[in-house]
Amino acid sequence: MSSVTTEPEASLKLEAILNRSWRLFRDNPIAAVPIAAYTAVLVVLFAAAGAAAVVAVANASAGGTHDLPPSILAPIFGAWCVACVAGGVASAWIYAATYGLANALWVRGAATMSDGIVAARQRGGAVFVSLIGFAGLSIAAVVLALPTLFLSFLALLLFTMYAFPAAVGGGRPGFTAIRESMLLVRHAFGTSAIALLILWAIQQGISLLALPFLLPLQFSFMMSAANNDKSPHVAVWQIALAAGGYILIIFASCAYVGFMAIVQTGLYHTLRARAAGASQSASTLPVSQP
Repeated sequence: MSSVTTEPEASLKLEAILNRSWRLFRDNPIAAVPIAAYTAVLVVLFAAAGAAAVVAVANASAGGTHDLPPSILAPIFGAWCVACVAGGVASAWIYAATYGLANALWVRGAATMSDGIVAARQRGGAVFVSLIGFAGLSIAAVVLALPTLFLSFLALLLFTMYAFPAAVGGGRPGFTAIRESMLLVRHAFGTSAIALLILWAIQQGISLLALPFLLPLQFSFMMSAANNDKSPHVAVWQIALAAGGYILIIFASCAYVGFMAIVQTGLYHTLRARAAGASQSASTLPVSQP
C-alpha cells in the first residue's frame, strides 16, 4: 500500500518521482482506465464507419457507378465536423479524468473512478481550452519546423508537458495552465527534458512490442512480391498473430498514458512546490537601502 501524503515534497529527485510513479501505477493502474475505455469506443466507431463505407461503395457499384453520389457528400462533411467537435470534447473529458486520477494518486496514494469523474466534470472545460491553445501552438510549430530543423516540435512537447496537470491538479484555467507549464520548464529545463526523454523512450519501446507479431505477415508479403505472385499467400494464423500484436500495443499504449499522467503530475507538484519555496525565500531577503 502506498503511503498517503498531502503534497509531493519539493526535495524529491527525478529518480524518486519515477520510482514512486511506477509504484503508484503498479498498485493502482486505474489511471489507464479512461483512455482504455475511450480507445475501445473509438475502435468500435471506426469499425462501424469502415463497414458503412464498404456498404456505400458496394451499393454505388451495384448501381453501375463507382463514384459516390454528390448528395451524400454534404452529410459526410457535416458528420466529419460534428465528429471533430465531439472528439475534442471527449478528449478533454478523458484527459481531465486521467489526470484527475493521477492527481488523486499523488495526493492521497489511492484513487477511485469518482475522482476521475469529478475531475472531468469540474476541469474538463479548462483542459478543452488547453487543447485549443495546444492546437494554436502546433500550427506555430509547423510554421517554424524547417527554420528550426523540426526542433519546434520538441519544444512544443517539452514546454507544454505540465499543462494538463496544471489545469487539473493545479486548478488553473486553460491558457494559464499552458503558461505555468512553460514557466516550470524554464526553471527546471534539465529535469523536464530528461523526464520527457525517458517517457519518449518508453513509448518507442512499446511501439516495438508488435514487431515479432508482424514479422511473419511481412515476410509473406515480401516472398509473394519476390515470386511475382498476383495475390499474397497469407495464412490465417499470420493475420491473427498480427492482430494480436496490434491489440497488445493498444493496451500497452493505454497503460503508458496512465503512467505518463502520474509522472507528469508528480513532477508538476514537485516543481510547483520548489517554485513556491523559492519565491517565499526571495520575499524574505532583506532589501538593500539606497
